[in-house]
Amino acid sequence: MEFERFTDEQIKSEGPFKVWNHTHSFAEVENGTRVTDHVEYEMPFGIFGKVAHALGGRYLIMEMFRARMRATKACLEGRDRQRSGISLA
Repeated sequence: MEFERFTDEQIKSEGPFKVWNHTHSFAEVENGTRVTDHVEYEMPFGIFGKVAHALGGRYLIMEMFRARMRATKACLEGRDRQRSGISLA
């Protein structure tokens, strides 16, 4: 493989989270490639952010990644590339 991973790191003043590090990893497996996401994040606003996270923020982040996984899978399998919002260049 040309590369095995890369990481998106939010610049503190330029995003909605206090901390956001998202590592995309790729591993060759039989019949394809395994794509793995690892995210470390911290909500902003101190205790208020922690409460928001507990009340549903974590669920929304997980759902965002589930939707991204479905779109990426469809795109990489050659299905529904236009609707997925992902382009392969």
